[in-house]
Amino acid sequence: MPTYPLKALVLHKTKLGESDSIFTLLAADGSQVRAVAKGVRKPKSRFGGSLEPCSVVDLLLATGRSLEVICEVRVVETNEACRKDLEHSCAASVVCELLKKCSFEDQPQPILFDMASVALGNIGRVESERVPLLAAAFIIKVLSLTGYRPMMTNCACCGDFVDEPTYFSWSDGGVLCSRCTLERPAGAPFDPLFLKWVSSLISSTFADLAVVDYSPEIADDLLRFSQRWLIEHTGITLKSLGFMLRTEIA
Repeated sequence: MPTYPLKALVLHKTKLGESDSIFTLLAADGSQVRAVAKGVRKPKSRFGGSLEPCSVVDLLLATGRSLEVICEVRVVETNEACRKDLEHSCAASVVCELLKKCSFEDQPQPILFDMASVALGNIGRVESERVPLLAAAFIIKVLSLTGYRPMMTNCACCGDFVDEPTYFSWSDGGVLCSRCTLERPAGAPFDPLFLKWVSSLISSTFADLAVVDYSPEIADDLLRFSQRWLIEHTGITLKSLGFMLRTEIA
């Protein structure tokens, strides 16, 4: 079988048979690759713990009939800090699960890999109480990249600039001006400060968001906003995000 090298982020693993596993990978070009590692679950497997979710790895793959076959693995970045406790693991799982559902075979989107690498690096570095904000930012940034960017400065209906938005329409896709708010009662009142926070999730870097001052309530509300935006415009639900929000509520 012909072989080729691949740098990838491990998104998910599934058991196959008695000792094999199937891995869903995000290649460095942003496309999704599925590959099988034979015997990886055996105690003496040479791959061992090298293929944990969130890890960045250099692989040697062999072209198979339906799945690629992993021949060699070298760990580039373990991102082990993303798995150090429940809070960090949940946020990292949101990143990986969203990418698993938003990436596709033979459809390169290189920025997805770079964005995920930066997001996971920052998630691993911050305190537990800061990870909800970074998870919310990753969701909104990925959706903005893939064509579902919320309109936060111009009216989602007429396109006019909105200086101080106070209404937001989920179905229309953004803030509303005063005229469209009256003509289309689909909008809901929002705190202008909260809407500025939504804008900052799009425009700010993960490094900036990792150190900015905010309240835990704002972070939780932004996480819920990102969940509703994701469902409203893509129909995608994330089990990891649902668990994260239930944990926060508890």
